[in-house]
Amino acid sequence: MAAMMKRIPLSTFVEIVTLISIVIGLLIIVFELRNNTLQLEIQTIQSVLEQHQSDLRQRIDNEELRRIRGKILATKEPLSEEELVIYKNHFRTTLNTYDNAYQQYLAGTLPENIHKVMQERLKGFMQNRISQQLWTLKERRAFTSEFVSFLDSEIL
Repeated sequence: MAAMMKRIPLSTFVEIVTLISIVIGLLIIVFELRNNTLQLEIQTIQSVLEQHQSDLRQRIDNEELRRIRGKILATKEPLSEEELVIYKNHFRTTLNTYDNAYQQYLAGTLPENIHKVMQERLKGFMQNRISQQLWTLKERRAFTSEFVSFLDSEIL
């Protein structure tokens, strides 16, 4: 090895070491970027799922909301003003959760498979007559334009 070192000029050796250092540095940067991207994706999925879980827990734990949802699904009877206020709040909270998830999907931090699951759940949520009535009124103004277009074109 000592014989090889004598044959290569010192400047060439320094250039080779520098190039190797640059390549190693670039590989470390790529690894760190990939790691950070995966961490962001994991955090996004966790956040979206926690929001969705909170929404589902509200549906389960809130006896009045369960009764109202049952009434909506089982009868054509109109909701009272009080029931409508409770359902409107639930409607807005639920759609805010889906809007947030959709924005994360557009930003590339929510994977396609999670988006598809959320999309199917949203279709189910929007099938009842009260949700459709609320959406066709002024409720759509509370959400991002991208989400409104998505809901109108892909869900309804």
